[in-house]
Amino acid sequence: MIIHMAKVEIVGPKRLFFDVVGFLHHLGILHIEDVTHRKEEERILYQPMAPEPAHSEQIKKLESLKTRVSSMLATLTPTKVDPRQRESVYEEICRENTEEMANEIDKAIVELEEETSRLATEKHTLEMEFSTVTKYEPIMEKIHPLAKQLKTYEGFESIALLVERKYKAGLSELKEEIEKICKKQCHLITADLDETTTGAILVFNKIYTRPVHDFLSLENVSLIRLPSDLASVPFEEALTTIRERRRFIPAELERIKTQLKEISETWYLRLTTIADVIQDKIETIKAIPKFGETAYAFVITGWMPKEEIERTTKMVNEVFAGKIILHETKVTPHELEEAPVALSNPSWSKPFEFFYRLCGVPKYGTVDPAFFMAIFFPIIFGAIIGDAGYGIIMLLVALWLRKKFVGRPFIQTLGGVFRLSSIGCIFWGILFFEFFGNLPEKILHHYHLPLPHFELFPGFSLPIIREKGEYVLPLLAVAIVIGIIHVSIGLTFGLLNAIREHKRRHMFEKLGHLSIFLIGPLLVILGIAIKFPLTGIGILVIFLGVLMSAYGGSVKGVLEIMGTMGNIISYARIMALGIAGAILASVSNEIAGEIGGLGGMVAQSLGIALAAFIHTINFVLHGLSASIHSMRLHLLESFGKFFEPAKRKYQPFRKIGS
Repeated sequence: MIIHMAKVEIVGPKRLFFDVVGFLHHLGILHIEDVTHRKEEERILYQPMAPEPAHSEQIKKLESLKTRVSSMLATLTPTKVDPRQRESVYEEICRENTEEMANEIDKAIVELEEETSRLATEKHTLEMEFSTVTKYEPIMEKIHPLAKQLKTYEGFESIALLVERKYKAGLSELKEEIEKICKKQCHLITADLDETTTGAILVFNKIYTRPVHDFLSLENVSLIRLPSDLASVPFEEALTTIRERRRFIPAELERIKTQLKEISETWYLRLTTIADVIQDKIETIKAIPKFGETAYAFVITGWMPKEEIERTTKMVNEVFAGKIILHETKVTPHELEEAPVALSNPSWSKPFEFFYRLCGVPKYGTVDPAFFMAIFFPIIFGAIIGDAGYGIIMLLVALWLRKKFVGRPFIQTLGGVFRLSSIGCIFWGILFFEFFGNLPEKILHHYHLPLPHFELFPGFSLPIIREKGEYVLPLLAVAIVIGIIHVSIGLTFGLLNAIREHKRRHMFEKLGHLSIFLIGPLLVILGIAIKFPLTGIGILVIFLGVLMSAYGGSVKGVLEIMGTMGNIISYARIMALGIAGAILASVSNEIAGEIGGLGGMVAQSLGIALAAFIHTINFVLHGLSASIHSMRLHLLESFGKFFEPAKRKYQPFRKIGS
């Protein structure tokens, strides 16, 4: 449901301006309207409020504080925040005087900032060092046996190399080239280190360091380059140092993490609240140019829920002793189109707002489709899945998600959607007599029991086994009927929107389409069924519908008739996807039966395991497909008949977290 909004104007003496702004910020229900958007004749009475010169500096200082606090929070471990404690800390920190508040925050965090920065730097340095020693230790362990053979000579340098075993033959050629460069003042020791790697240590006169390194870089040989602090250390000593650091660093990291955790437990609530206070203060200062002023008074205009006006007026009078005036202004049709939109739906239908919010909230004064979608999404989704077993699994998963992930809005929304959708699956599964495919039918056949059914209409009985070819046409008919009803409701909503907005031609176009696709065909069918002369009236209604569509939408209105027909035909995907999923579910049972029929506990267990695996794949893929196509049929086929996105969402001027 779209909340009924009212436009209000708040007027008072300029000396009370910041008190009123603080009050409105705390109240958190006024959607501020920028006075620069008002009509020219209205703005003659007042001008946009000019920010004070100090405000620019205040914003810079607050932005700097916000950056510093955010940096500290990124270092700390998040802890659970008690809303009541947060509110208390918020009131303690917040000050009307921005300069005074900023200075107090600066003093409060300066020592903590130094401590967290030091710990963060140490942590980063240790992590980088740990990454380095972790990288070099296994390499040096591999080359260690070769190093034992190495004799160090003054004036000579050694380089360790790693070569893939398949390129081992190239080491002899490499040695020849190095001997040419070093005038044979070099020695190469090689050994197979494992199944894939050959290690080598090259010793050469230091006077040839530059040409040797240049040659090796051109040959793209993998050199073991130790960190700079270990490059000139003897190999054995370097390996010992790396082993010691490998054991020492984790303990040091754990100590730093413990210190950061202790700081988090003490400061996380306060720092997050400080960040919110700073952001709120920045938004308050930035909002000043949206207000109006005269020489002695200020003017604030905005929108709030109409039901809140009486309570808010009473509070304003009590707090400001009648010195501030709040009154509702008259709204023109143009202003009503610009009204910010707020939604209020019951908990069972609210999760479905998620889908159409992808396109935007509905325009103010039009139909909110949450209730409509909360009914038809489970119906269409359930018709596609059509399996009670899958529905029960989905219901259990949805309940688990809502219980496990409390405080995670997106997951809670998905849980709410799938909870209702699972009921649709169970309902259609009972009608189709499907529980993990054709499992009930196989059980009844195994015990030679008759399959229960009842005739819905001639040639179409329930329950049905959907993969049987003779039921494709009846199922297609059911899908098309769902499409006609679904699209017709969309057309009805479009008709209601046109009536509310006094769009006469638009109203005739929607009524014409309703006559063509719902009213006329319904009269024809009733006339045939009850043998009453309604068939001719139905045909006449369809003809009049074409004329109304042409009058309401001109050529586009007539062409839209074909578009609406295409929309309805799109619902055939319900039948196609449903049959595909049912076939795969039944095939998994057939495979399990064939394997289990081989005899023996092992064969039966294998058959059940394979069936469970295929059912799981089908459950995931079929559920994903049903979700996408149910959403598509709503957003494209039905919503296209009535849904208009709003220009503005309701964004009240409020404190963060309130």
